[in-house]
Amino acid sequence: MRARPHPIPRLLLLVLCACSVPGPGGPVPLSMVPSQGPASAATPVEIAGVGFDAEVRTDYGDGSGSAVQAVFAARLLPWDGSPAVDLSPVALTQRRTLTAVVPAGLAPGRYDLQVTDPAGRSGTLPDGFEVASSPSDAVGFRIATIPAQRAGVPFAVSIEAVDAAGRVVSGFAGSVGVVDESGTAFPAAAGPFALGRVQAQVAVAVPHAADRLTADDGAGRTGLSNAFDVGPGVPARIVVEGNVVAGPQQGGDSEMYGGLIVSAHGGSISRNEVDHYGIGLLVEGDSLAVRENVIRDCGVGLVAWTPGRKDLKTRHAVIAGKRIEK
Repeated sequence: MRARPHPIPRLLLLVLCACSVPGPGGPVPLSMVPSQGPASAATPVEIAGVGFDAEVRTDYGDGSGSAVQAVFAARLLPWDGSPAVDLSPVALTQRRTLTAVVPAGLAPGRYDLQVTDPAGRSGTLPDGFEVASSPSDAVGFRIATIPAQRAGVPFAVSIEAVDAAGRVVSGFAGSVGVVDESGTAFPAAAGPFALGRVQAQVAVAVPHAADRLTADDGAGRTGLSNAFDVGPGVPARIVVEGNVVAGPQQGGDSEMYGGLIVSAHGGSISRNEVDHYGIGLLVEGDSLAVRENVIRDCGVGLVAWTPGRKDLKTRHAVIAGKRIEK
């Protein structure tokens, strides 16, 4: 009778394979808490992820060769490519997370986090940690480019607190006063900042050419915007109807002026009468219905300004030296 093979050697082989070969993939760091710390002091952190496992090696032929390796390494990688910063001490917890300490004295900015397991495999968490700068590092403010605006219409203004090198000071959390050269900007303050930045809605009440905004925190730190034009505001929708406007019967300076001047976006101008003016009816705007107006004895009957003209972004049509009847 043939002897049956003993199952122990086969089972032993399976155990040896399972204990000596590390799992595939390596560590994958997913979060770092806290994810921000000051440059002035060390910051204890906890790193969570997957694949944070000790490496177990068992030698069944010689017990002295068995070992459990749980030595992990963690370091921060600066975005500017400067040398990596090692974190220490790095320890594996019972929750399979890593604890470590970010050293003090690091340059402000964002860092990637790299974790290396006992088998030498590494995983990286992009933008894992930020070293916040101190509010005292701020030397001024940078205001994003502002395009042309219209009086009374709010527009977005982005302001950053910056250091002497032009880097955003993420630790600045104050507020700033906001003024313009016309003295009519409102509201007069923006803030508080978050991570060194703030966005506010600002309006300038009156038209002003080459206007500028100034941000000032009252502590000697200021910022000046680019020059931008503030044009006339947006008129309301109106209805002008049934008016009788008569100028002087015998000439005079008033003939140089318009009898009826309307500026609006949307509305109607109808059944008005204008007599004896330099310009009978002057209309500026768009989506305006102009009909059934009577204009008599005016130097220029009708001037209509609508979007498209080269210098004022409108085009114009002039009917000159005519009397317009209905």
